[in-house]
Amino acid sequence: MAGKPRILIVDDKASMRDMLAMALAAKGMEVTQAENGAKALELARATRFDAIVSDLKMPKLDGLGLLRALSEKGEPPPFIMITAHGSVKDAVEAMSLGASDFMEKPFELAEFEFKVERAIEEGRAAGAPPPKPSGEEALPGLIGASPQLLEVADIVKRAARSTVPVLILGESGTGKELVAKAVHELSPRKDKAFVAVHAGALAPGVLESELFGHEKGAFTGADSQRKGRFETADGGSLFLDELGKSRPPRR
Repeated sequence: MAGKPRILIVDDKASMRDMLAMALAAKGMEVTQAENGAKALELARATRFDAIVSDLKMPKLDGLGLLRALSEKGEPPPFIMITAHGSVKDAVEAMSLGASDFMEKPFELAEFEFKVERAIEEGRAAGAPPPKPSGEEALPGLIGASPQLLEVADIVKRAARSTVPVLILGESGTGKELVAKAVHELSPRKDKAFVAVHAGALAPGVLESELFGHEKGAFTGADSQRKGRFETADGGSLFLDELGKSRPPRR
């Protein structure tokens, strides 16, 4: 697709729209603004945008409502949700509806510009939807072509592009760590460490030391400095397995 990227910015605050529009215009993009989701839906149905940036909380039609309406009409363009009211639940719902990323205010303009440019590139590179796999890996380490696995693969690929925390639910033995590794392998962090911690098997004091490390002499038996898992996973991914089953402190 030739020409300037066309971006739609949706926010009920004119000052926010203008600031984001100026930043993207300086990058050579053609920017259209909408003050709410209802107006944005009108514009999106009349014009094909390379990406949509939308606030979450808005009157008339909020960001999730806009994304849902676009998804019902077909494959939406790359969609970045921004909000000052972020939560894991909102992020999960946005990603499951097709959002390519999720940002919490306040954020750096440089990060915003990078994410919009990346969304445009990924949207243009995607073109037509890829054929569904048959017998090959739906995700790194996961083989199959069932509708359920393909749905999981789609959500994992969307989650991998984001920087929000990812919650993976499932019974023991259902492959939560495999899914976590797939998120890591498909993310920009894939060249950094993937660190797994079985939180459910560690007592609270031990878990704290595992996660944050300790200095030499911090407690009896600490005869050397130890890096924590957070530090080891810096720039990569930290998988906290069985976090809901972590052992309570002794009374």
